[in-house]
This record gives sequence, C-alpha cells and structure tokens, in this order.
Amino acid sequence: MEAVGVPAIDGGSGTTRGAYFCPLTLNPSNMTRSDSKAGYIDGLPPRDNLVILTGQQVTQITFNGTNDADGNILASGISFQATAGGTAYTANARKEVILSGGTVGTPQILQLSGIGPAAQLASAGVDSRLDLPVGYNLQDHITATMYFSTPAGTLTWNNLSNDAALQASEMAKYEADQTGMWTFVNEAVAFPNMADLLGGSSANYASLVLEQLPDTLAEVVANKDLPDNVAKGLSAQYTIQQAHIDSDVGQVEMLLHLLGPNNNIGIQAALQHPWSRGTVFITSNNAFTAPAINPDYFSVGYDIDIMDHGMQFARRLAQVSPMSELAIAETTPGANVNGDDMYDFIRRTSGTTYHPIGTCSMLPRDQGGVVDTRLIVYGTGNIRVVDSSIIPLHMSAHTMGTTYGVAEKAAEIIKRKYYAVQETASTSEGSSSTAGGSGSSARVSGTGAAAGGGSTDANAGLSNAAKIGVGVGVGAGAFALLAALVRPFLLLLFEPTLMSDCILLYSTKEETSTKGSCMVHWWTGIRSR
Repeated sequence: MEAVGVPAIDGGSGTTRGAYFCPLTLNPSNMTRSDSKAGYIDGLPPRDNLVILTGQQVTQITFNGTNDADGNILASGISFQATAGGTAYTANARKEVILSGGTVGTPQILQLSGIGPAAQLASAGVDSRLDLPVGYNLQDHITATMYFSTPAGTLTWNNLSNDAALQASEMAKYEADQTGMWTFVNEAVAFPNMADLLGGSSANYASLVLEQLPDTLAEVVANKDLPDNVAKGLSAQYTIQQAHIDSDVGQVEMLLHLLGPNNNIGIQAALQHPWSRGTVFITSNNAFTAPAINPDYFSVGYDIDIMDHGMQFARRLAQVSPMSELAIAETTPGANVNGDDMYDFIRRTSGTTYHPIGTCSMLPRDQGGVVDTRLIVYGTGNIRVVDSSIIPLHMSAHTMGTTYGVAEKAAEIIKRKYYAVQETASTSEGSSSTAGGSGSSARVSGTGAAAGGGSTDANAGLSNAAKIGVGVGVGAGAFALLAALVRPFLLLLFEPTLMSDCILLYSTKEETSTKGSCMVHWWTGIRSR
C-alpha cells in the first residue's frame, strides 16, 4: 500500500486513512475465532435470573394505556410466538423493553407495534401510536471485486475449497500446531481517502460536490418523498460527508480476496460513506411477513463514481511490487473495461458487506431522529434501542466494534438510571464489588410453559473480569448490557447484579435477513453482592 501512497498505520490511532492488520475477536485461551455468544453467554454458570428463548418471533410490543409524568407512552411488555399459527405468549416488563433486533429487526418490531411513519403503518394495517420516521436512513457498505490471475502453483482458497486431500493435510497441520492454510483470515485492510483514490488532490472534487449539494439533496428528497424532518437530518449528514471528501477519512475499504475463480485472487473495493439512503418498512401486520428492505444502492451518483475510483485504485495497486508479483493479469472485469462499462460492471456485481445502519437513528427529533441520546424512543418512556440501527451516519470501519461500543455505553446509561453504584474495597484478586438493590421478576403468560434458568448463584467465585468475558477490550469491573451484530449470534453484555424486570429482544439472523427471527430475554430476581 505504501507503494501507492497509503501509509501503514496503527488501526487504533484514531485515523482511518491507512493500511493495517485489523484486530480479530479471539478466544485468548486458544487463539481461535470467538463471537459474542461465546464471549458473553457461554462462559456464564447456570442462573435463575436469565432466560433465553430461541426460535421465537416477537410479534409486537404491548401497552396497557399508561403514560409517564411527561405524557410519554409506556410499554408493558412484548408478545411472541414460534410460528404464525403457534401459541402466543406475553412477557411483562416492569421497567423497560430493550430492542436489539438490528437494523432490520428493530424497525420491524417498532412498526408492528404502531411506532413508525403513520402512512406506512396504515398501508400495512397497523394502528399508529407514534408517528416517527422509523425505517428511514438505511445505509450499507457495498463492495465489488476485481480478479487477477496468479503464477502457476500459487495456493489460494480455491485450492482449499476444491481439494479434499489438501483440506485434510492442512487440517493435520492445524491440529498439530495451529499452522497452515486453515489459520488465514482476511485481516489486512486499507482505507484510502479521496486524494489517494484520485491519485492527487481531492480539493476540486470536494468543491464540485459542495456546489451540487443543494440539487443533490433536493433530488433525493423528491425521489424518496422524505418527511421534512428526515430531509433536514439528511442535509446535516450530507454537509458532514462533503467535508470528509477533502480529509483523511477513508472513502473505500480495500481487501484482498483469496477465493476467486480458477485460482484467481481478488481485490475488493467497499464503499464506506454511501450517499444513497434506503428504507425498511413492514408491508403487513403479520410479524412473520418479512419487511421490505430497499437499500437503494447507487441511487446517488457519487456512490458509483467513488466506487469507480476504487476500482482504478485496485488496478494501480496490482501493478506495483510486491502485489504485481502475485496479480499477473486482470481477468475480471478486464483491463480494457472503463467508463460506462465499468459503471455497469459495478452495478451488476456489487453486493452487501452486511453493515446496515441507521433505521432508528440517534438524531434530534426534528432531524429525523427515532431515539434520543439515552437511546429511548421519542414519545415513549421505557422503550430503548441498543443496536446498529441507532448509528445515523456510516463509518470507515466494520460495524462490530462500534456496536459493541454502543452496547457498553447503553449499559452505563441504564446502570446510572436504575442502579446506585457504591464503590467498595478491592478484593485481593483485584476485582471490585458494588452494592445494589434486588428486583422482582418479570412475568410470562400464555397457554404453554416458558423455559427457566438454573438456580446457581452466578456471583459465586467470579471476578468482574470473568463475568464480562472475551471479545472486546473492556476493563475489569465494567458493566455492559447488550449489543446486536450483523452476524448469526447477537450480543448480550451484562453485569449480573445490574437490573431486573427488563425485556431484551434481539435478532438471531444476519442484519439483512428476511426472516427477522428474534430471541427473548428477561431478567429476574437480581441479587445484591
């Protein structure tokens, strides 16, 4: 990367422009890939104040007609069932309902519950409780790949995927000493800024975008028929994005891709700050009907233009040493593909990187916001959203670490609301204790029985650090509540003595899943230590 002007950097330095090896979520005991479930759930002992139900679909948030002192509506719980015709259950919450269904699942649940754009709800047969722009401002990272032939004898993932003998021999290496081809992951990434993509100054490009900004905004607002508050928020976002162009903010992520056809290798370019905006809206009042997901990729021309510059950057990278020693000749789309033909290639071959955000944005209400800075849904007193749907503007990064951060911050916010922290002396092992009150149980009703947890005291013998688990760099004694990822397992982070009477809903599917399957959690019988 340095050969094409992109410096090597420390990925934790606070700047995105540069190339680096990105950190992975690893189990420190054996250095294998971890995930949120393994890091935060599997290590917990049996406990009677945590119930996890799988294979359940939340159908809606329930209300009993009460309001708080400020007139905000209060949720009383949720309803859920396993199948469209299955037994319906309710779980009652005395304090909060916390949604972590992700960028697709959370807006679906809110809209099914009457919280969303009134016109959209009416068309789906749902009575409106709160007219909020839930489901707008969808943004996603999108990627396209160039492929290059390799020297004879080069081993790639294509060899590994098609050669059973090679798979077995490489697995033997891994099992013997954790070496070989099975250890590789795509961990080398780079984020060139606009000047890097252009091969020179980005000032003129930034000036052009600034000059066109009013017309661009007007066109998007008209084409998507955006509400006034959403349009106001989009104007503020576009102002930030325009400033990013002539800065050190990475505009495209470059990744090496080793699973190409015919032993080709690929160089991916992934757009990081899309100008296009999409939507997630329900089309039915049936929770088992998938919402309509319209990312509206490339609906704003800057996106495909920047992706084109990313493709040209990939070509330049392939032509300099040491990359040129591995990438021999461009096979896809072909070295002579440029201009409109390149635009067509990008449109036809691009796909999601599973980083959707923004459908329940944390913004001022008059700028299209759905949640406030406490993550509370506007107009409600006790519905909180904790997942990547609250992020209002995309970033030059994968969304996992940011979503972990949202969860950690949410835990602090909730802790401060309900739990009076009293610091006590540290133990000889270095862990500290806190004192707090006990809570009463959330209740589940229905014609069937709900699963229960064990009765083991989860506090016994565990330091704070052990309870927090593996996966993110949290300090000993930190408290975390939850996070939702664009991966099969979404995350629940919590300190066992934190809260009672809360219901947490989160999706077990990819963020772009059309199923929207949810899990249901509730906490009961919290003890003080």
